[in-house]
Amino acid sequence: IEFLLMNSYFSRFDMFSVLETNESERAEVPNVAIYKTVSEYDVPLVGKYMSICSKYEIDLHSGAVLSKQRLADSADCTGDNISDKNLTYGEATSIYWIWKNINTYDYKGKCHYRRHFRISDNQFSMMKGQGIDVVLPLPYICPKTMLWQYQRFVGADFANETLNVLEKMFPASQFRLIFFGKYAYAYNMVIAKNNVYNEYCSWLFSVLLELEKVYLAKINEFPKRSLAYASEYLTSAYFLVNSEALKIRHAEIEINK
Repeated sequence: IEFLLMNSYFSRFDMFSVLETNESERAEVPNVAIYKTVSEYDVPLVGKYMSICSKYEIDLHSGAVLSKQRLADSADCTGDNISDKNLTYGEATSIYWIWKNINTYDYKGKCHYRRHFRISDNQFSMMKGQGIDVVLPLPYICPKTMLWQYQRFVGADFANETLNVLEKMFPASQFRLIFFGKYAYAYNMVIAKNNVYNEYCSWLFSVLLELEKVYLAKINEFPKRSLAYASEYLTSAYFLVNSEALKIRHAEIEINK
């Protein structure tokens, strides 16, 4: 219901288009991998659950190097990785792993052990046929601004440091200004063409690396998971700023409780 209401609202302003469905249109389904992050901190789910996208999902152990047991065949401690930063970076260590180690799919992305994309085979085939670059959840509307929402989790000081880093790295861009808008994407859930995902990650981790220097210099002054929250709001900034340069569509999210 929430997806339908939000889509109805956004469509009145011709904003945040959703994936289309056309059962009469038959096209090749692209090669897709959606990595579902799991960790030892996950809350047990009630009952069994099968996502509509389950055949495209691959379990990925997030923060595996810090865990005593392996929770999935794929783990973010293999290959090129930053798994040892999971306590501060959160699921961003999985995003990094997907970026650096997975490059054989048409589309790749990430979901969550209890938050899944709801995308049909028909919609996947239309993604490829229509040249869709990115699929995201519909954004939510912040009570005030995205910056205000971000500050709730990391505090005003770290939020301001984030703006300072963006201004320093991209002085002529809209990345800093977009934080004063009212829309934001949740959950770091992204599916994108392989090259588009890689470009997004290259930008994201260039900013996180600079923010990490700030965080470590004042480690006792900032919340422990500041970089994890930063990754989510930077993801919002990246795709909101690039909304015209990229062909973005939005999909419903299933939440298993």
